[in-house]
Amino acid sequence: MATNSAEGIRWDLNDLFAAPNDPRIEATLTECYARAEAFEKRFRTPMEQSETLTATVVLHALQELESLYEALGRVGSYAGLLYAADTASPAYRDLEQRVEQRSTEIRNQLLFFELHWLKCDEGIADRLIVDPLLSNYKHYLANLRRYRPHTLTEPEEKIINEKDNTGRNAFGRLFSEITSGLTFSLEKENQKEELNLSQILSLLHEPDRALRRRAMETLYEGLSQHGQVLTFTYDTLIQDHLTMDRLRAYPHPMSQRHLFNEIDDEAVKAMMGVTESNYGLGQDYFRLKAKLLQLPRLALYDQYAPVGKEVRPFPYSQAQQVILEAFESFDPSFRQLATEFFAKNWIDAEIRKGKRGGAFCASPSPQLHPYILCNYDDNLRDVMTVAHELGHGMHGCLSRDQNYFNYDTRSQQRKPRRSSLKCWFSITCSGSKPTHKRRSLWSPAKSKISSPRFSAKTYSHASKNSPSRRERKPASHRTRLETSGSKPTGGTMATPSKYRTATAGDGPTFPTSSTRAFTATVTSSASSSSSRFIECTKTKERVSCRNISFVFVHSR
Repeated sequence: MATNSAEGIRWDLNDLFAAPNDPRIEATLTECYARAEAFEKRFRTPMEQSETLTATVVLHALQELESLYEALGRVGSYAGLLYAADTASPAYRDLEQRVEQRSTEIRNQLLFFELHWLKCDEGIADRLIVDPLLSNYKHYLANLRRYRPHTLTEPEEKIINEKDNTGRNAFGRLFSEITSGLTFSLEKENQKEELNLSQILSLLHEPDRALRRRAMETLYEGLSQHGQVLTFTYDTLIQDHLTMDRLRAYPHPMSQRHLFNEIDDEAVKAMMGVTESNYGLGQDYFRLKAKLLQLPRLALYDQYAPVGKEVRPFPYSQAQQVILEAFESFDPSFRQLATEFFAKNWIDAEIRKGKRGGAFCASPSPQLHPYILCNYDDNLRDVMTVAHELGHGMHGCLSRDQNYFNYDTRSQQRKPRRSSLKCWFSITCSGSKPTHKRRSLWSPAKSKISSPRFSAKTYSHASKNSPSRRERKPASHRTRLETSGSKPTGGTMATPSKYRTATAGDGPTFPTSSTRAFTATVTSSASSSSSRFIECTKTKERVSCRNISFVFVHSR
């Protein structure tokens, strides 16, 4: 497998545990179970007798829960981070599954507290929420009450938690293990290389158009070999989501997510409406990009093409320097915090087989520092990714004075993007650069700014509409996608080069409802130079090629 400058950059998890067979892991799980049993004996009766429930009792219960969840979360974080770093390791797989099962047992012991809190009459709950003793937990207690209409009985909730381990959670692990273990054979610079998913996707950002095309064809060819399993996985998760929405009485598939994000449905609708009304901005960008690339139309593999002469490679050590300088321009304390991530090995940047693709920042609890996973492939886009994740890491570090229940990184989603854009300003504006270099630097930044706005809108439609499509149609009548105006040649995943995307004058097209789900079977087209869209033959809806471009890759 091809190497790069981030080779050897792995995180150090010894702050959590020494190894997968560390005896402290089993000791912690055993202790947590015993504490959970004691917690139930101590607090179940007071919680059931809500009429006499006092703020002191609730405070003591919350403090014990915090301590217990903290200990349990340490084990869960260690298992999860090991697994993300190498999904192919049998030892890591076993640990992840064992910790998940044991954690479910323990959490089911503690479940009664939340359920009985939700059962409390409004008057009792309101009285306790405003009690000065519980001021540090006011938001948590009030927020939890919003789930009252969607909560089932205690036995039912316990069964769901148990079944999830062999249901939706298991399918999620299956997807991760398949996609993380994929290898793609591609000839590059007259040498055949074995690339993983992160590396093949990185080639879609290369300036060489022929290479981008070969990379996308190779990507889809490799994914199609697992199409049946990946399709079945997605279809199963859709059905699971439908079932839980029905059982919990959520009005539509996005309701649970909005509740979790503490945002009103109407606010999301307004945001999506404004985005949809400004699709022209995205289209203008792609028109301009086609013009700058001197292409009559953008093919699917052109959407991430760099404009101008990109400066490559961008070594990891240089990325570290640029990022630290950008953070220092915010505030010296930001640089000091960011330096710890690099110096103390809180970042896993190396690309290797079995490692989970993409990037994330995990902030387990106020007692633990954050950890960052990425797949650094020596390009400017990855510099921006590391800066983005460090933005989450900053928030995780600066929020550590919060208690466990208030410790959350969801409220500061704009800071990571500001951090990454600040890096781009540092790279672009430092010194004198010719126009073609500035253009090449700003092209990926522009994609980072604009593309997520419009693609998120499309993916939101997918989240909302895929379950309803799945519910309305039996398996034998799944939507079949064919290329408009051409004869399909069959297959579970089309070869990308055989699709024709919008011309330079059209820009990208976004559907009013998405059929991007795995429940659709995509067929390849012989040839059709006039075809601009993939058309759903049953519903007559137009779906942009971009909308299904990474149907397998982005599903998680």
